[in-house]
Amino acid sequence: MRKTLLAGAFALLGATTISAAPVNQGFENGLVGWTAIGNGTSTPSTNIVTFNSVNWQIDAFQTQMGFVNSNGVSIGVLESTLGLAAGALTPGNANPSGGFPTNGSALYQDFNGVMGSVIGQWFNYTARDYTPFNDPAYAVLINLTTATTETVSVLASILGLGLAVDTAGNSGWNQWTYTLPTTGNYRLAFITTNDKDTNLDSALFLDNAAGSCVPNCPGSVVPVPVPASLTLLGSGLLALALVLRRRRRDLT
Repeated sequence: MRKTLLAGAFALLGATTISAAPVNQGFENGLVGWTAIGNGTSTPSTNIVTFNSVNWQIDAFQTQMGFVNSNGVSIGVLESTLGLAAGALTPGNANPSGGFPTNGSALYQDFNGVMGSVIGQWFNYTARDYTPFNDPAYAVLINLTTATTETVSVLASILGLGLAVDTAGNSGWNQWTYTLPTTGNYRLAFITTNDKDTNLDSALFLDNAAGSCVPNCPGSVVPVPVPASLTLLGSGLLALALVLRRRRRDLT
């Protein structure tokens, strides 16, 4: 009897224990550590075809990545399942043409975080839709210890907040980060939604490092700084060329 009670106690403890930090952010172990709402899964390299037949091939950093497709559950169900207040996602759908989120999907996990720790996730947002449909994707962090929402950040959209990709666009691989303000239990969620309708879903990919895209991912190109020695050498060569040119002109 005692062994049975202890076994039950350990089973309950195991069911309620959460990880000390976000786990399996590269999705190499499938959805281990994650919970899907609506249409969320892990996937290898995946093709997204837009309304105008642009074919984006999104490649994982290794062999797998998370994939969230917006054709999932109603926004109300999504918000209540995550523990968000009703309407929490609406302000992020900052659409100049007006609109409202209709449905969406999410991948989320609960973890224990230490104050000052920086958490992050690489993401790629791909739009199948066109303006004026906005279809934003979000990163959400909820402090379960204090029952407060830390952030509802727009990662990308078609023409609104975050990285604005425009019609049938792609954000490229980018990293979202957040510094934990206190020690406690947290819920980290990544969401993508439809705006105004439930057609031409937005797609959100997640990984623990930047993957790649075909055609090439958009994004900022950081110029490689030229060492001062090479700059001086270039200036010297240019000056020499001008001198030689002037001498040739004098001889003629």
